Amino acid sequence: MLKRFKSRRTLAALAIVLAALLAAGLAFLIFGNGRPYRMVKTDIPGEIHKRGEFTAIGAIRWDAWYGEPRSTDPDNPDPCTQVERALGPAEYHWRVPFFGDIADDGKVVFPAYTQEIFDREMEYAVEAGLDYFAYVWYLNIPGMERAHQFHAASQYNTQMKMCSIFDGNAVNQQNVRDEIRGMIAQGYWQTVQGGRPLMFYFQVGDEAVAEDIAAYRAICAELGIPAPYAVVMGGGKKMITQYGADAVSDYAIGGSGGAPFSTLGDAARRRWDRARKDGVQMVPCWSAGWNALPRHDNPVTWMEISADSWAADGTPEEIAQMLAASLEWCADNEKFTMANAVIGYAWNEHDEGGWLCPTVIVDETGAALKNADGTVQVDDSRVRALKKVIEDYKSGN
Repeated sequence: MLKRFKSRRTLAALAIVLAALLAAGLAFLIFGNGRPYRMVKTDIPGEIHKRGEFTAIGAIRWDAWYGEPRSTDPDNPDPCTQVERALGPAEYHWRVPFFGDIADDGKVVFPAYTQEIFDREMEYAVEAGLDYFAYVWYLNIPGMERAHQFHAASQYNTQMKMCSIFDGNAVNQQNVRDEIRGMIAQGYWQTVQGGRPLMFYFQVGDEAVAEDIAAYRAICAELGIPAPYAVVMGGGKKMITQYGADAVSDYAIGGSGGAPFSTLGDAARRRWDRARKDGVQMVPCWSAGWNALPRHDNPVTWMEISADSWAADGTPEEIAQMLAASLEWCADNEKFTMANAVIGYAWNEHDEGGWLCPTVIVDETGAALKNADGTVQVDDSRVRALKKVIEDYKSGN
């Protein structure tokens, strides 16, 4: 009896030693080599009872329409100047956001972006029934940070929430983490799965993503809120394992050769179904289009576009029905949509080809049409079509 007791004590001591070694190893993974937040990479399983009653409907924001400041280097034009040039030809004037100016000489110019302009965009989005904006996060390009900061200050920020999309400009950047720390626990940040802050990663393909996800998990723990729900855009099962992310999604659904808009919906569904086949979580991406010819005709510095990179524009009703298809897919695949969220490309990728934000109405020459009081006529048909689909969805029709 005494011998057996001593054996148990020995086993217990060994267990304590092993536990200490494991803790030390984990601590090294988290804090070793002077680089904090490295950790064992694993997703956090979702729970079906935390899935939420309605699917959260989001739209991507890429905010190069800021007006000021401008670059003074003619060999290195700022993004706003480049998108003005891309939308400059008269055939693209119908894409200009409602707050842009089409001058008498046909030149497209964006004024200094203000809280007032931003809040008007919020009113359109709230009226449509959207739930959140997902911001491609910039702090190192003056002007492109303005929209997400206006969102935090907006009177509508609890009606229309926000989240982040991190690319190479925002991964493992301390100033970005400092800003996010002050925002992520606020009531205006979109959450899923019972309070987990939603975050997306796009065009990042190295170990920095795993470290970044670990960093935000640590930040959330310090703030006393649930761990973030990390979604990799364009990734698959391998990326979830590699980064310790929770789900996959996409930034956009591309098209080519002037194919019908319906082909974008077919491609999107194949992508959603592939995630289900692979047994991974999915945040379905739905699309307002893909027609990047403005960037082919007037190239931008951050990407190259071929003459074949376009699909036919969808009608407002076709765009809204693609959203409806993503909502239906979520409802039919609860096991693979624990976040119960979808994301749309895009709110304001006007020159790349996917937008929901209302635009200037123009005549056949590309000139802006005016109301009797001199204000610009606005085409809000896309958000009105979304509103009908979202109202039907939430009413159970």
